[in-house]
Amino acid sequence: MKTIVIFDLDGTLVDSGDNIGESINYARARKGLPPLKRDEIIAKVNALTFESAKFFYGENAGEADHKIFEAHYEKACLNNLKLYDGITDLLKALSDRGVKMAVATNATSGFARIMLDYAGVSRYFAAMVGADCVANPKPAPDMLYLTLDRLGGASKEAIFLGDSLKDMKAARAAGITGVFAEWGYGVKNALAERSIQKPIEALEAL
Repeated sequence: MKTIVIFDLDGTLVDSGDNIGESINYARARKGLPPLKRDEIIAKVNALTFESAKFFYGENAGEADHKIFEAHYEKACLNNLKLYDGITDLLKALSDRGVKMAVATNATSGFARIMLDYAGVSRYFAAMVGADCVANPKPAPDMLYLTLDRLGGASKEAIFLGDSLKDMKAARAAGITGVFAEWGYGVKNALAERSIQKPIEALEAL
C-alpha cells in the first residue's frame, strides 16, 4: 500500500485559472499588450517546453514582469478561490488512513500556503514545495525528490496526483506512480499510470 500522496496545486487541488489569467493580463497591460484568453494562458503555462515569459510579456520580457505578476497575484490568488469538488473528502479520507500528504507546485511555496490556508486545508499537508525551493521545477523530478526527503519517504511509497504532462513526466522521472486528474486543466496523456475522474478515486491507487 502507498503511504504518501503528493498533490499538484493549480488544476488539481484548486481552480485558480481565472486568477492566474487576471494577473498575467495585468502585467501585460502594464506593457501596453492586449489581454489573452484564460484558456490560452493556462495551456501555455502547462506546456512541457515553452518560453512562457516571452509569450506573455514580449521579446523584452524580464524579471520585472514576473515581479509585477507576483505582486498582483498575491492579492488576486484568493479571488473566488475554491477547492475542486471532492478534494476535501479525499483529504479527510487520506488523513483517516494515516497517509502523509504534501504539495509540489510550480508556483511558489508561499502562494501555496496562502491559498491552502484560505481554503482551510493546509493542516493536511506535511510539506509544501514550490518552484522557489528547487533549481529545476517540474517536469524535472527535483521537486518530488525534495518532497519525499521532507516526508521521510521513498518513491515506491508515493503517488503524485496532477493534471498536466509536466506532472506526469516528473512523476515518471522520480519513480513515483503518476495519477492524472481529469478534472483539471491538462489533457490526458500516456505517461500517466492511472487516470481518475473524481478525487476520491485516488484511494484506489494506494
